Amino acid sequence: MRLRILSIIIVFLSTSQLIAQSNPIPEVSKKPLSKVSELSVLTGNWHMTVYMTEDGGKTWQPTPPQVVQISTGHKGMMLEEKPMDLSSPGFHMHSFITYDQYRKVYRKAAIDDVWGIMDIYEGNLNEGNLVLTNLKSKTYFPISDKVWRGFRLNIELKSPSRKMLIEKTDDDGKTWQPAFRVEYQLKVS
Repeated sequence: MRLRILSIIIVFLSTSQLIAQSNPIPEVSKKPLSKVSELSVLTGNWHMTVYMTEDGGKTWQPTPPQVVQISTGHKGMMLEEKPMDLSSPGFHMHSFITYDQYRKVYRKAAIDDVWGIMDIYEGNLNEGNLVLTNLKSKTYFPISDKVWRGFRLNIELKSPSRKMLIEKTDDDGKTWQPAFRVEYQLKVS
């Protein structure tokens, strides 16, 4: 019996090694895979509550909590955040984060289920946070005929509790004010 189990293990290891050798990671894929893997602490199912402020962060009003799933996809080349229940109140964001190795930036595409705008953010890691803005893409939101609002995301890279601060700018990044605070708590199965 032991010999049979040992034989099965040897066959499994040999087969796994052959598969790995026949499908090596292409050199061009190593950098984006590595950079996306730096965000792996964000993966999992999370209880998420969004708080809004209208007074520069003095007071915060919560929106209904949601559950979101964050996972890697596309052979590890992207991180995807998606809401688990689109019928819950409020608006829901579905987003994708990748790393552009040629421009040396992370990119986030975020799509909401109210306005339908695909907002594009770019940025990098800064002191344990992923900091992204939509200044370069100018995927701003209209506030009035002459005012367009941009955002900066400051995403903590930690678990099991973390925050994302979203700041707003109405002057193309000259000044920033708090707009939203998103609190995540890792969901225990």
